[in-house]
Formats: sequence, structure tokens, C-alpha cells
Amino acid sequence: MSIFSRLKESSPIFLAIMLPGSGHLVLGRPARGFILLLWMVVMGFITYNLSDENTSFIGRYSGGFAILILSVLDIDTIIRKRKQQANTAC
Repeated sequence: MSIFSRLKESSPIFLAIMLPGSGHLVLGRPARGFILLLWMVVMGFITYNLSDENTSFIGRYSGGFAILILSVLDIDTIIRKRKQQANTAC
């Protein structure tokens, strides 16, 4: 497997880390990306309002970061399933 094919496979993951929801958009699932982005904002808002003033930035928005991690894991799962389906089709 060449470096370019690996880079092409992992580009949605890098996009999702940099701009939440864009990885799902690249994979052809824009509605799912939008829903995860919406939940990221909602959970970040909730944890921000429930946290103390002395809490760190990561701690204040921990709900949003948790959804971001789940989003990246979801993209990885989608990529693996598509790769497995492509290998079994051959």
C-alpha cells in the first residue's frame, strides 16, 4: 500500500479533527456530520454552564470534546467497513 493511498484513506479523519463534521461530509454522510456537530455544540454549552469558573478550557467544554472524539471514531469505523466491503467484493 502506497503512502498516497494511506493518506487518501485517512484524510476524512484529519478533516474531522480540524473541522468537526467535515469528515462525514467527505464520506457522503452530511446529515450525520451535521447532527454530530449540533450535539457537539449542545454538549459543550451544557458542560460550560455546569462547570466552575476555575475549570480549564478542556474541562469547560468536555462534552463537546467527547462528541468530537466519538465523531472521529465513527469516521474510522465507516472507513474500515467500506474497506472491508471492497475487499470482500473482489
